[in-house]
Parts: sequence; C-alpha cells; structure tokens
Amino acid sequence: MTEILNNLARSLASDAGLRLTKITIEEGEPLGCQDAWILDMIKGKKMASVLIYQTELNKLRQGLNADQMVNRIKSGIARLTNEYGRGYEV
Repeated sequence: MTEILNNLARSLASDAGLRLTKITIEEGEPLGCQDAWILDMIKGKKMASVLIYQTELNKLRQGLNADQMVNRIKSGIARLTNEYGRGYEV
C-alpha cells in the first residue's frame, strides 16, 4: 500500500518538475473509524506533510476516484516548490 502512495507522490512531483529528496509514509493514529497515514515529502531542507485516509488509499488501489487525496498531495508539492511556501525546515 505504501509503495502505491510513494509512486504516486513521486509521479506528481515529477509532473511539477520537482525531484523529491525523500518520502516517508507513517501510519498515524486511528481517527474515529478511519485509519490515517502521514505522507512526508522532503525536497532539500523543506518538508511538507499530507494526511491520507485509509479509505482514499483503498479507492486508489481499486482504481476509483481519489481526486481529494491527489489534490492534497499536489498542495503539499506546491508548498515545496514555492519559495515563500509553508514547507517546514527539516
């Protein structure tokens, strides 16, 4: 499951002209009845984190619409590419 998410994040970053230094995916705490994952994307000294829900990963694996998750990953990538973005120093 994490490999799918890793490949998606790298592909979306590549589409934006960004080569990520590192990607980490950690299983977060359950949020109510949903499991959550934390996707950390690192470029140089900047890091952006994105919250991913298990239900979204299941949709992606089944080939269903996962646009909300993709948009959140793109938003994280935008924070890394923007010089004045909210990416955090690592």
